Amino acid sequence: MNSTPRTTAFLLTLLLAWSSHGVSEETHFGARIPTVDEFVNGLKPEQRPLRFRGIRPVVATGQLDPAETQAAAVDSLSSPTVTMELTFAFDSYQLSPAAKRVLDTLSAALQRDELADYTFLVEGHTDAVGHAAYNLSLSEKRAMAVQSYLVLEHGIALDRIKMQGKGESELLDSEHPESGANRRVAIVNLGEQAR
Repeated sequence: MNSTPRTTAFLLTLLLAWSSHGVSEETHFGARIPTVDEFVNGLKPEQRPLRFRGIRPVVATGQLDPAETQAAAVDSLSSPTVTMELTFAFDSYQLSPAAKRVLDTLSAALQRDELADYTFLVEGHTDAVGHAAYNLSLSEKRAMAVQSYLVLEHGIALDRIKMQGKGESELLDSEHPESGANRRVAIVNLGEQAR
């Protein structure tokens, strides 16, 4: 691969943008039931004003200058995320009535105009009780339970809701790995759907 100074600058800019801005803006609701507006505000990408710096000639390679590249890299790395403690019984992926109430509110938010054009990832998480492989499988089942509920009970299009199990790999309370706070679901805005 032929590395040019522009390519190196782009990769360095991307790495610096990622490390300084983080991968996501996360809102943690804990065990309380958020309102529809709180879900919308937590999942809606931050609106950044358009910046115009005048007309510039495009370099023959078709690359942007480093300042424009950095701005694009930062914009593309922001993934609004909400996490909540959905109540699953220990060692279960069955949604409780309380979890369904939270998902009913989430569904109303996902159907609002502000979020209607976006795709989302449902991440299932577990505590650290038991074997890692078992917890990964359980977290996948929990994410699938949430995805299925949103699709089958509320008519959210399946292509808007992806799912992934994280197991015990990203504990919310790492000082207490067996805590129920670690059994949670995160919803990540993946960006606008391709049309």
